[in-house]
Amino acid sequence: MNGALMLWITFLTLWMTCGVTGAPTKYLFTAPRNLWQGSREEFCISFHDDKDIQANYLVTLSLTDESDVLLGNGTTNEDGRVCHHFTVPDLSGRHKLTLQTETIRVLETGVSTTVTRVDTTEVEIHESALETFIQTDKPIYKPGETVKFRAMTINKDLKPWTGMLPLVTVKNPGDVRLMQWLNVENNKGLLSFEMPLSEDPPLGEWKITMLVEGKEHVQPFTVQEYVLPKYEVTITAPTFLLPTTETIQGTVCAKYTYGKPVKGKVELSVCFQDTSPYFYYYRSRDNSERPCATRIMDIDGCETYMVDGSELMLDSSNFSRYGNLMINATVTEQATAISLNGTVKGPEMTFEAVKLKFEDDTHGYFKDAFPYYARVKVTKPDGSPAPGELIEIKADNYDPEFYLKRNFTSDDDGLVKFAIKTLPKDVNRLSFNARAPKYFQPYGRYHHIIKMYEPSSYHHAQKWFSPSNSYIHIPSVENKVKCGSTLDLDVLYSTPLDTRYKFFVQVLSKSHMVHHTHVTHYFKSHDAVNFDSLPDEMLLDPYTPPPRPTWLYPIDPIPYYEVDCFNRYNKGINYAGHVSKIPSSLTCLKWSEVNIHPLHNYTEDHNYCRNPMPSGVDSPFCYTTKEFAFEKCVIPVCDCRNSTNDFDYSGNISITRRGHNCSNNQYCRAPSNDPESARGPWCFTGLGNQQWGYCNVPVCESATCPDLSGNPNLKPLDGKTTYRYGEIVMLTCNTGYKLNGSKSLTCQQSGQWNNAIPHCQVVTCHDLRQVPHQKMEPVQIAYSYRDNVTFECDDGYELSPADTMVTCQNDGTWSNKQPNCTGLLCPPLSKIDNALLPTKIQGYRYPETLKVFCETGYAVEGSSLLHCNSSGLWGFIPQCKAVTCNALRQMPHQKLEPVQIIYSYRDNVTIKCNDGYEISSGNSMVTCQSDGAWSDQQPNCTGIPCLHLPKIDKALLPSRTKQYRYPETIKITCETGYVVESSNQLQCNSSGFWNYIPQYTCIENSQSHKDSMENRGKCISYGLFGGMLAAIVLISTGLQIATCFYYRKRVRKSAAVYEDMQFNAVGRQRSSNDETYSELT
Repeated sequence: MNGALMLWITFLTLWMTCGVTGAPTKYLFTAPRNLWQGSREEFCISFHDDKDIQANYLVTLSLTDESDVLLGNGTTNEDGRVCHHFTVPDLSGRHKLTLQTETIRVLETGVSTTVTRVDTTEVEIHESALETFIQTDKPIYKPGETVKFRAMTINKDLKPWTGMLPLVTVKNPGDVRLMQWLNVENNKGLLSFEMPLSEDPPLGEWKITMLVEGKEHVQPFTVQEYVLPKYEVTITAPTFLLPTTETIQGTVCAKYTYGKPVKGKVELSVCFQDTSPYFYYYRSRDNSERPCATRIMDIDGCETYMVDGSELMLDSSNFSRYGNLMINATVTEQATAISLNGTVKGPEMTFEAVKLKFEDDTHGYFKDAFPYYARVKVTKPDGSPAPGELIEIKADNYDPEFYLKRNFTSDDDGLVKFAIKTLPKDVNRLSFNARAPKYFQPYGRYHHIIKMYEPSSYHHAQKWFSPSNSYIHIPSVENKVKCGSTLDLDVLYSTPLDTRYKFFVQVLSKSHMVHHTHVTHYFKSHDAVNFDSLPDEMLLDPYTPPPRPTWLYPIDPIPYYEVDCFNRYNKGINYAGHVSKIPSSLTCLKWSEVNIHPLHNYTEDHNYCRNPMPSGVDSPFCYTTKEFAFEKCVIPVCDCRNSTNDFDYSGNISITRRGHNCSNNQYCRAPSNDPESARGPWCFTGLGNQQWGYCNVPVCESATCPDLSGNPNLKPLDGKTTYRYGEIVMLTCNTGYKLNGSKSLTCQQSGQWNNAIPHCQVVTCHDLRQVPHQKMEPVQIAYSYRDNVTFECDDGYELSPADTMVTCQNDGTWSNKQPNCTGLLCPPLSKIDNALLPTKIQGYRYPETLKVFCETGYAVEGSSLLHCNSSGLWGFIPQCKAVTCNALRQMPHQKLEPVQIIYSYRDNVTIKCNDGYEISSGNSMVTCQSDGAWSDQQPNCTGIPCLHLPKIDKALLPSRTKQYRYPETIKITCETGYVVESSNQLQCNSSGFWNYIPQYTCIENSQSHKDSMENRGKCISYGLFGGMLAAIVLISTGLQIATCFYYRKRVRKSAAVYEDMQFNAVGRQRSSNDETYSELT
């Protein structure tokens, strides 16, 4: 409101204005009639008297639960005024407010007197007026997006509400709660929330629920897969449509989703779609359909279209006049030839070029002490102002004759402001008529086209009733008033000169009293307001209406009596006169002396003529014997009129209300085809400007309808018990009952009600729904007023809210909302070692289940589900145990360190081989991983490889390219003619060497034998030489062995691979091209 405050200013807001008969003290009590639970309100009491007076007061509120609440008590100020603040109770409904006052007066005689007054009125207490608004950042979300929403709660003063929200939830289409916020503090009035969606959420309508002050508010949003169109087509249609519309104009726009314009072609179709099968002048349907208009245009973002109204034959009566525009546009993109369509439903056909509406600031009342101001609002069919329109305004009153008229032109805001400066004192009602004559079309001239209506409007203003003919006028505050500013308000009131008035001022804002004071004003001649300054262009001018047509009736008067008579309209059912004789001069018997008639039970103790049987007798009668013989009485018919139907008056009254005689010996009549007859019988007088006048024809005394007091719980709103012909009674029922039948009855001239007398049925409350996990007692098809229903939940569930009972109230609603049964709340989750718990650790209810996940390297022992059980406690809590790997196998020639039965996550095992063996492939260390598997396969231990076999002369050896390993052996064989001189076994040992390489291993068989025989004799002579030679050989062999160990160590240290090698007794050498061996001697 741009920092402005809209104020309602009221003077003398009367709820109870009580005057004590015969006592000078009067007081004014003001308070809001509509209250809200828990709000702070204020009441004020002002005592009015010539002198200031003090009084004691007591204000109480009697609630519907039969308890009383004290709103305030005390003593007024010295000036007889006081205002008191109070807190509104929490019980909603209609309650009785009681004001008790006690004033002490000292009379001139010195004697004091106490005046006590007790008055009551009704107030209504409403439930806390909080409105909660939940808004998402968009209505539709795709999977994986983040839902963002805000929430704000305002009170009845439109101010933000702050407090704690106990629960905010987001539920999927299956009503499963996926996110919740507990005990959210709302300190600033506006809250923001976010919730990311998963990549595969349930599609459909989701719900955001928010609990505010015990009331649940729901905002839906949609999750679905969708693809935004590349561009979209929008159409704007004209705002209104008339049969005379010459040009239909609008725009077609095509824009990409990122805002850029689309270039291409647009094919436009504009049609008038009929919605009714009925036709003007009831013509038959034309064989051809109503034509449409088409256009093909280039488009670059937006393009304006224009269609001539004649193309659609809007004014043709050959088609239905009821319908609306339908506009369709197909845009084809130039670059891709992709087409998209757009459709819009245009306005319906209207038949008034402008709309006229009367407005005033006095709610249809005028006060003859002040000018009457009013205005006519002229708008186009779409509601926009219609400036420059010619408007004729008339003001009429027929008795006394008062006729005003003027033509105006509406201003730029479409308003015609007018005033009547002076009003006769005897004018009690004014009838206004406004019309736009430019649009008048006579009947019968345009039968082939749809006729336009002449715009018109009617308004009535009633004279404000004031017994003292004193008035006050408080102008409305049209502009917004800033806080802290001064408001000058000219208050008009009528009073004689040299008078003093005390004005009580109250300023209200949304039913709250924000300021109150009083002002005393002495009225002097210089305070008088002169209304001659009103501009002439606002005033209506007097005019003479056209003469009335002459109505002639045959003179057939009904005798008029001012004596005892009966009403002919109701057959004398309400006759209460004293005629007690019949035409034969016999005297009537008392009704109590006559046997009870089967058609009536009238047994009064008098003998006056009556008509207790209007259904069978048309006038009063009486009995002359104790049997059922009766005779009609001679009673004059009253010369009167029926208040509900003046058209049938045929009496002989022939004088107007102003005392003028009817001309031509005519009687007052009310012709049924004359509009003025609605006001009563009239006649022509032929007197100058007063050519005719209304007559004072008395209204016939009406019949009395049956009493309503015999109907239990039925209560007339006006509290009356007797109703006469023409009276209407509004009916209601006592608290807790509802009316079955008509809400109103009209007493007919027959003395019977126009409808059957309704009866009151006890109020029933709607069936309570079957809530899951809930039991109700009692279970009934229907519940009556004040019935109680109790609720109980199954094991594991509790009531939410905690109300265990609801009561059927007098308005057919339950005293409280039916509670739901929600699972018991389990305590917040405590830490589980090595477990990964969700972010939400509290708010889980029975029978919700939570799945437990473990950290890396740990696995759930047993079930991974954690159940919130029916006792509101967590069941078996899973434990996260370290992952274990299977024990390694005991492989040949292999040692494991360490050796364990079970290995845990991240345990390392080192594999070692025995002497002479090595790891063939893989790592010498494996690790237990998080999935319970080893990091590598367990390796094997294979023998250490030996060097390639050497060449042995005359020896037959296996393949020299084969890789031999510890502890393999090979067998040496010799070529033909040779034999192995020593051992024929050669073994690969644990050091990677061959254990023995013989010298001269293969020898010839024959030579060996011959030498042996020839030299046998020489053994002795060569013995000494042989011993010496053996010593040399032994020394050489030792050197050879030492050298071999030396080279073996060097080969293993450098991991060299030798391609070929040959040993001799002394040493070895290796060539890069081929293998050569030299012997050392």
